[in-house]
Amino acid sequence: LLLMMLQPTPQRIRPEHAQTLEKYTWDFNEDNTTVQYLGEDLFLMLQSIVMACQSSDLISLRLLQTELWPLLSTEQNHLLFLVIQELTHPSGEGV
Repeated sequence: LLLMMLQPTPQRIRPEHAQTLEKYTWDFNEDNTTVQYLGEDLFLMLQSIVMACQSSDLISLRLLQTELWPLLSTEQNHLLFLVIQELTHPSGEGV
């Protein structure tokens, strides 16, 4: 969620951060430790969040936010709120 909030450009993203985002943008194997740790449903919803952010799909983001709300901590929910707010009103444009 922090990476989605920062919205790094491909030229400025650190390799380890790019690898983290790639985990959520490509198909996964059943033996993927991230999927095993998070569970398949949560992983797929987080993957959908990344793809919706990349395509600026605010409708999908808001629907996913509703589904994810009970699964995330207070801090994680706040970060997701900030991600959606930033996509809705990018910094510098004012709210």
